Amino acid sequence: MKININRLIIIALLIAIINPLSAHKNISYADVITSDDLESYISFLASPLLKGRLNGAPELEVAQQYIVSQAKLMGLKPVYQLVPSGPSDFTFDGEVVFAGYGLKLDKHGYNDFEDIETEGKILLVMNRAPSTEDGEKFLFEETRWSSFMSIQVKLPFLIFSRAKAVIFVMDPKSGFSSLEEPNPGYASVLNSTQTLKGEEPGIFDLPGMPKVIFVHRSVADELLKGSGYTLEELQNKIDTSLKPQSFELKDKKIMFTEKVKNEDIKLNNIAACVEGSDHYNF
Repeated sequence: MKININRLIIIALLIAIINPLSAHKNISYADVITSDDLESYISFLASPLLKGRLNGAPELEVAQQYIVSQAKLMGLKPVYQLVPSGPSDFTFDGEVVFAGYGLKLDKHGYNDFEDIETEGKILLVMNRAPSTEDGEKFLFEETRWSSFMSIQVKLPFLIFSRAKAVIFVMDPKSGFSSLEEPNPGYASVLNSTQTLKGEEPGIFDLPGMPKVIFVHRSVADELLKGSGYTLEELQNKIDTSLKPQSFELKDKKIMFTEKVKNEDIKLNNIAACVEGSDHYNF
């Protein structure tokens, strides 16, 4: 639904930039569409002020009204409007295992899963990968470890681990305590699904896929209490030696319960038409 909205925003902008009256004239559109026009529209819609225009957020309504006002100024006529809506309740518990960065890189002889039992466990995993002391340069350069997409590199091994769930936590060297800090708006996207009424949610769910949960670093610190280590100390040991420091957190068991709130929200697509200037007699 969000993709359709963004496409319509672009279409509506391009239509709005072209004065409908130019359809009655022999005019070059290169003279009508200017880079300043494009910049003024896109700069507002892509500005931090609108916070990504998330579905159901008030900023999306602001973007909608902005496009509607521009369409009205151009004399465009409305065409139609449209609608959508809400993941599932779940509860699980289990023993917790610290699994470093959740990496298995044969090329580098590094494997966070060696010497630990992972099947049926809940794995505590740091994001990113081993890095220098300042956390700026990564010691395994195969991918952009700072990118959120680096989690995809880890997923195959996490699936094969047959873990019950994976708890991702921001590594201390990242300078962040939660996923939301470097990625504003991500938490709300990951915490919800949206579908049209009557449709099944398009949830990415492979057989044996563990539940993936992102937690604040304070949760990891609490889990590690009594283990003799802090998350920062474990990261430093891994990064200095390039050897896994994975271990089971003895006498630690965690339970997760998720209750989902379903809510119907109305999202309006915006469409308008430019009337043609040709006239035919039949």
